[in-house]
Parts: sequence; structure tokens; C-alpha cells
Amino acid sequence: MSAMPDNVLPFELPKKPRLKLQDPLPDQRKIVVLPYKAILDERLNHATIRVLSAIAAFSNRAGITWVSQARIAKDLKISQQAVSKQVRKLKEFGYIEVVKDNSD
Repeated sequence: MSAMPDNVLPFELPKKPRLKLQDPLPDQRKIVVLPYKAILDERLNHATIRVLSAIAAFSNRAGITWVSQARIAKDLKISQQAVSKQVRKLKEFGYIEVVKDNSD
């Protein structure tokens, strides 16, 4: 029963690849650009300014970001629900705009 049929080609599994684990790159973000009016806006509290700053830290030069609320929550050590509440305020006050891609 150990004989191979004629129509089956013999093969061997390749050797396991050797993975070289690398240290993560250090955080390159050193400066965050915020609108000055946000600092003066009395409607924004400390938590709202922190969330706006975290969003700005992940934004490119055009002001576009794809950062998730979960990532912001993790970085700020708060819940995702707390981030969502502050994002709602920032949208309401016109500091951020959420644009969804409807091309799918």
C-alpha cells in the first residue's frame, strides 16, 4: 500500500523560513498642529482637546487620517466610547469632517 500511483508527482515540503524579528520603529511624531481657535474655544473641554490632538498626530499634511477610534482610545488610555463622544462633539463644532468612500 505504500507504492505511489503513477499519476502522482513526488514532492517535499520546503524548509521552514527563518524569520528575523525586528524591533518596532520609534514613534516619529514630535509635533502636532492644531487650530488655534480650538484652544480658545470654550465649548471644548480637556478630553475634546486631547482627542483632537491625537487625531491631528495621525493626520498627514493635507489633514487626512485613517486612524481608528480604537487606536486613539488605546493611545489616550480611555474607552472607545469616550473617544466616540468627543469625535461627535468635534464634528458638531466643525473641527473634523468624516468622509466615507462610497465607491464600493
